[in-house]
Amino acid sequence: MSLNNRAQRLFLSSLSGILLALPWFQWHVGWVLLFALVPLLAVDDFFFERRKEYKSVQVFWHSYFSFFIWNLLTTWWIYFATDFGAVAAIILNSAFLAVVFWLYHIVRRRLGNSAGNIALIAFWIGFEFIYLHGRISWPWLTLGNGFANTVILVQWYEYTGILGGSLWVLVSNILLFYCYKNQCFSKHKLKRWQGLTALSLLWLLPMLWSFYLYRSAQAYTKSNRGVEVVVVQPNIDPYNEKFGGMTTEDQ
Repeated sequence: MSLNNRAQRLFLSSLSGILLALPWFQWHVGWVLLFALVPLLAVDDFFFERRKEYKSVQVFWHSYFSFFIWNLLTTWWIYFATDFGAVAAIILNSAFLAVVFWLYHIVRRRLGNSAGNIALIAFWIGFEFIYLHGRISWPWLTLGNGFANTVILVQWYEYTGILGGSLWVLVSNILLFYCYKNQCFSKHKLKRWQGLTALSLLWLLPMLWSFYLYRSAQAYTKSNRGVEVVVVQPNIDPYNEKFGGMTTEDQ
């Protein structure tokens, strides 16, 4: 697809936003995240290849469009608690993610593809880590959480946490994009098989490991050595008491 037309670039940006949002609906499609960023990476590549014609800020606005759609489709429900909070959360969180993607593009422009890809992974996971541990925490759209309805694929979170899932998603999208662009459809058989093999291993090995862990957990449960789990929910009014001066320890 030629991306010289702005409408085509906006279409790909919106496609990434929609694909990113799908796993947050109650569907078992967490695997969609493994290629959800590819359309947006194609838009980024268009501006990278024509960096003498376009300013880097174009990547910010196109990625903002993607992340705005993602945030809007998955966090609109905040409106029921606070309309201002919903608008602020959607606008600001989309901007934060767009800045992360924009910084990746700037590094790629100045230092090349390899440095850019490393920067995308480092910036994104670094941002998620800060967001998870900051005073204002908003972990809802952490990429690793997109497998919440497909937990059979990510049993290895017990070792890596959800950021391991984010790493899996980012590496998969980067590798898939470059496989499409340079290797998988290359006339050179060796390059084609190298790309396809690397991509297959990246997808299959974590999944097979997860299936093994899942079956092991089932066997443990069926052996009459079950685990009793207790979930405690504090009876705190989230609209008044929770943010009315009561400390976390008191709650």
